[in-house]
Amino acid sequence: MKGRMKKISACLLAVVAAVGMTGNGDFAYAQGSERALELRDNGTAAPEPWGALPSPNQYDYQKEELAAFCHFGPNTYENVEWGEHYGDRHPSEIFRLEKDFDADRIVKAMKDAGFKKLIITAKHHDGFCLWNSEYTDYNVAEAGYKNGEGDVLAEISAACTKYDLNMGLYLSPWDIHEPSYGYYDADGNPTTKENDALDYNVFYNNQLKEILGSDKYGNNGHFVEVWMDGAKGSGANAQEYDFQTWFETIQKYEGKEGGYEDDCMLFGAEAYTTVRWIGNELGLANEETWSKSRVNYDANTIDSNRTGTDGTTVGYADGNQWTVPEADARITSGWFWGPSKKTPKSMQELSKMYFNSVGHNAVLLLNIPPNTDGTVDEEILERMSEFGDNVKNSFANNLAKGAVVTATEVRGNDTAFAPSNVLDGSDETYWTMEDGTTTGTLTLDLGGIKRFDMVTIEEAILLGQRIKSFRVEYQLNGGEWKEFASGTTIGAKRICRTMAVRADKIRIHITDSHAVPLISEVGVYKATKDFEIPSPIPDEMEKILITDTDDSDGSGFTFTGSWKNETGNQFIDGVCTWAGSGAKASLKFTGHKVWLFGTKDPNHGTADIYIDGTKVGSMNTSASVRETGHLIYESVDLEPGEHTLEVRNTGTIGLNAAAVLNNDQKGIIQFEETKLTMEEDAEEYVVVKRIGGSKGRVTAVYENNPGSAVQGNYDVDGIQGEIVFENGETEKEIPIRTKRDIEVKGNLNFTVDLTNATGGAFLGFQTGMSVTIRDMDDPERLNEIRELLEECKALDYDRYVNEVEEKIEVEKLTYDLDRYLKSENMEVATALNKMWQLSAAREKLDDSYFVMPVGVQVKTVEAESFVLDASGAEAGNEVRITEKANASGGKEVNWFETGNRIYLPFTASSAGKYKVTATYRSGRGENRPNALEWSGSTITSGSLDVTGEEGAAEYHTAEFEIQVNQPGRGELIFTASEKGGPVLDKFVIECVDKTVEEEPVTGIELDPSVLTLTDEENSAYLKWIISPLDATNLNVEVESSNEEVVSVEKGKYFIIVTGLKSGTADIIVKTEDGDKTAVCSVIVLRKETEKKNLDTAVSEVKDIIGAGQGDFTKESWDVFWNAYQNALAATGNETAHELQELIGKLQEARSKLVKEINKVVPLGIPANVKAVSKMTGVEISFAPVQNASSYEIYRSVKGAAPVKIATVNQSSYLDEQPVGGKTLTYTVVAVSGQSAYTNSAISAGASVTLPKTVSKFKAKAVKGGAKITFKKVKGAKNYIILRATKKNGPYKKIKTLKAKQTSYTDKKAKKGFNYYKVVAKKGKTYSPATKTKKVKVKK
Repeated sequence: MKGRMKKISACLLAVVAAVGMTGNGDFAYAQGSERALELRDNGTAAPEPWGALPSPNQYDYQKEELAAFCHFGPNTYENVEWGEHYGDRHPSEIFRLEKDFDADRIVKAMKDAGFKKLIITAKHHDGFCLWNSEYTDYNVAEAGYKNGEGDVLAEISAACTKYDLNMGLYLSPWDIHEPSYGYYDADGNPTTKENDALDYNVFYNNQLKEILGSDKYGNNGHFVEVWMDGAKGSGANAQEYDFQTWFETIQKYEGKEGGYEDDCMLFGAEAYTTVRWIGNELGLANEETWSKSRVNYDANTIDSNRTGTDGTTVGYADGNQWTVPEADARITSGWFWGPSKKTPKSMQELSKMYFNSVGHNAVLLLNIPPNTDGTVDEEILERMSEFGDNVKNSFANNLAKGAVVTATEVRGNDTAFAPSNVLDGSDETYWTMEDGTTTGTLTLDLGGIKRFDMVTIEEAILLGQRIKSFRVEYQLNGGEWKEFASGTTIGAKRICRTMAVRADKIRIHITDSHAVPLISEVGVYKATKDFEIPSPIPDEMEKILITDTDDSDGSGFTFTGSWKNETGNQFIDGVCTWAGSGAKASLKFTGHKVWLFGTKDPNHGTADIYIDGTKVGSMNTSASVRETGHLIYESVDLEPGEHTLEVRNTGTIGLNAAAVLNNDQKGIIQFEETKLTMEEDAEEYVVVKRIGGSKGRVTAVYENNPGSAVQGNYDVDGIQGEIVFENGETEKEIPIRTKRDIEVKGNLNFTVDLTNATGGAFLGFQTGMSVTIRDMDDPERLNEIRELLEECKALDYDRYVNEVEEKIEVEKLTYDLDRYLKSENMEVATALNKMWQLSAAREKLDDSYFVMPVGVQVKTVEAESFVLDASGAEAGNEVRITEKANASGGKEVNWFETGNRIYLPFTASSAGKYKVTATYRSGRGENRPNALEWSGSTITSGSLDVTGEEGAAEYHTAEFEIQVNQPGRGELIFTASEKGGPVLDKFVIECVDKTVEEEPVTGIELDPSVLTLTDEENSAYLKWIISPLDATNLNVEVESSNEEVVSVEKGKYFIIVTGLKSGTADIIVKTEDGDKTAVCSVIVLRKETEKKNLDTAVSEVKDIIGAGQGDFTKESWDVFWNAYQNALAATGNETAHELQELIGKLQEARSKLVKEINKVVPLGIPANVKAVSKMTGVEISFAPVQNASSYEIYRSVKGAAPVKIATVNQSSYLDEQPVGGKTLTYTVVAVSGQSAYTNSAISAGASVTLPKTVSKFKAKAVKGGAKITFKKVKGAKNYIILRATKKNGPYKKIKTLKAKQTSYTDKKAKKGFNYYKVVAKKGKTYSPATKTKKVKVKK
């Protein structure tokens, strides 16, 4: 990069201001202290580079700012977005390009719009290739594009060469279609990496070579970036990538080794990454963005610090490798073109991307998708051109040109580092200061008043990115300096954008830097209208500003009283007005609905609203945090026509603008809520509202936009479509579905947007909704799980009137969750599911009635447990629950203003008086107290004045009695009267009359009374039931008769019993009152113990089995034999119950064996008959039988009688001609050669189901070999091609194909006759081989 940092040799004059300090610590230029210093070429050394530095290609990319993405392939025609498995569909079925690809027009349009590079998806996850790859027939040639001669990648490359547009190559490592992807043995069975038959890494590397090694691909045969998307679908992780080999190939052809100035940039390349993903697909970079990451070459890892907003990678100031932050986004809602995702984004959306990517030290990679005709929709091209024009025109005129630039310091007083360098238009020069200086200020005197809304700052990043924070200020006519913007990093470019301001001076403070800062360029600009910060008021509505005070045309404001204007870039159009109590503002407008925008502030208050002389409500603009340009009032729907809205201040009010709807009552369409939080693998329905009218039929389009959540995290293809409101309809729902992702990624987000309102309706204020997907595997979520668990552990069950079963359910789930969190194999997602079950059960309790105390009981009720009713309160004065650290439950009931109510449903066992102690806060004194006023359907009304102190900082208590007039259910209601209510924390309730009539216990039961515990169900719950249910003393004691076998743990309403080892024990529960008892008998079965017992039982009968049936009766022997075979077949996967049952049946059958006298003994039945499918047939094996001379093999097809197929002398046989597509059952008979024995009974059958034999099998000679084709077999996962040089073999396997492949070209066949067969494989079974096909191969 020679010459990039050369110094200016000419001698310049600059004004360097002497510096003083103001009282607030900011730098200011002291009046009368300026002196002209002559800067000379003093040969001052440049600052040393700091940290990781960009390579030439990286530097160029960051300065180029804009690149285009082009997604095109089968997904374009199939209207899907991500990895798609198209099965065995032929390429011509999924890639149906009939016209010539419009490469020239597309590339020229990108170049004209200002894009400097095009990255093309030569192969996406589906594996389809946009070039004619010799390594797969899954490509454009096989699809028939241009009669098999077309090559989309070559055509795009030619156009990029013609217009000199740099190229990047997207070649997806994940390849769904390619048979070599993943690890499979020669038979197509999943295997390990070491036993993999086909190496996908070689395949991918070969594809790299054929593209990068060809002069017809790339801009003049060259690619500057290779994009290796790291995406993988479910189940695609069983493939490790040989990145090192791939990188070597890339740089061999496209890097220094290939003769270029710099190495090719790599995206998604682990430690070798030089262009990094910004972390979302919204085109947004974090406000703080460093162009550096931490990489570890030994471990081949990269850490780009993905902790920023919207999942962004922040990077590291001390990162050891420069990584260009690349923000990828789409000009439409999809990566691939589709009928429902072809609408281009608005200029407002695109400008947001630009300013939050390029303006935040990143580059913007914008996707421009071709359609099914191989061109780009005219509407999309026009929007791309419009976007490019706005970028050019917004930055065409630097309003700082010719400004006088001063600085707090100049390095070595050298012209090479003069302040004026920041305006010379060259990235190669810069202003800087002495080493060790990390703060400084540049001041630009613009030479006159300029109106602007953007200030750009650029660091000289060739010497490293260093600046940590900055602030920009502006001044008008020597007045107060006001902040324009402030932030953290600058990097390649920081664009500060606000509402337009007027100023004649600006200054830039570098407030912190890792090393001496270097500023190369500064710009001051006025954005085009489309690039201005958007107004919160939709363009289609009438916007009436507070500066419009001429209402003679039927619209405008009139102000009465002392209103004061305030200016600033934080207000809509830069101006706001405010006034205190007693002031009025009147607004004339024409329409049928109106909204007011203004300021919310802790010191602002309320106002009454009148429309056409009638009070319609009030508004409250008080807020804990100041917000400007905020919606503060929305009217009801009005009759169309002229109206007057009046604001009568009862507190301080700030007004900014009004929005008026006047569209013949067609209304506006918007989301009810703008934020939605969901779990993974969940479905929610969100509401879209039509407000301000419902006349006629109107529509809108909804679409999704990936952010940090991308295609694998939610239903990208399902969240899109049209919303139709028929006449009179005002509400619709759309489904939002998320997917499960087992990796820990933190919370992810995407957006759903409304576009294209039709029928006369407008899009409203809330046209975008942010959806956050909570990570179900994030260990941080254990905190919320434990929080609920502790709440449930501390529950006061006596306060609830629910059935005991509901309380037991909560206690059981609490215990289960607590135990699971302590288990060794605890998984966060499973714990969350248990938490949600507990939460749902807990909600049922919370919905129940509070139980009034009896006797000496004292109960506490948190104020937030009351039901809040704000239906009688004025707008803005609604009662609400607020957080308060020192409140009893961390919360309190606030804004208990006039008209609000809170109430507590309760049940009381008897009528009587109850003492209530209320804890509250109040800011009222005795001359103007708050009041507690209570009532209820069964309660005598009453009230009590309560007071506090100025500021209501302390909690106080107030005691009073309430009279409950009848037993049963009722409500305790507190109403805020004209005096207003205090802030409420809690209520403590106790009986005044503490006497209770005793109800003795008459009995107790345990449910269940008999219980079996196994390995699978090692714990259980026992519930005790005391009679009567309302007995006074419900306390019980619990014990286990054998604690070595069963342990017990007593809960509030149940007993937890846990089996420790095999054995029995009684669980005894005894009442404290009356000494009543109940017993549950528990049996513990351990699989390990029962398996040993089964092995012993089998061993004990081996001698009997060895001797055969002998003189035992056939009937008793058959029962015994079957019991023995069943026991012998046990795998150890059975339950303890099942093992115990096998033991019992075997021992019983042995005890019932009956002998006969003088009987010819049949041979033993062949045991352990097995039938295993092999490539050469079905192999039958069995255990030999003593005294047998031979064996007869029988085969039956399901539904047919067995047929003898062979007689053999050994205990195995290969059936070389099985029947395909059927379930075959093989049985064996032992044949006797002695008079003392008869043939055995037929053995138990061994079955195997084979795939159908491959049909329509053809083999023909082609150039250089033989081509085999056949018809797909339903369910087959692989096809095995066998070849021999003689008809009778031997046949050798030459290729294993995956299910989607039904053809194969054998290019290794020898000259002369070759013989072929095909076998289908499904799971572990093989079909019978096809008949032999003979092919004469000519070489």
